[in-house]
Amino acid sequence: MNMKLMMMVLVVAAVCLAVPAFAKRSAPEQVKPVEKDGIEYSAPADRMGFVVATWALTKQEIWRAWR
Repeated sequence: MNMKLMMMVLVVAAVCLAVPAFAKRSAPEQVKPVEKDGIEYSAPADRMGFVVATWALTKQEIWRAWR
């Protein structure tokens, strides 16, 4: 009986420790910028939730917005 209890505890512990490893997300995919009327709109991967507008020719930032 003691051996069954020990095995049960080990199985439960292994399952509980393994679950958080599966819950992690991978990094988002890089999204290609969209250009319209000389303005390039992009969503930087390092700034989740942000959209940045820059001049296409000079790459100077016009504005930045958080969703």
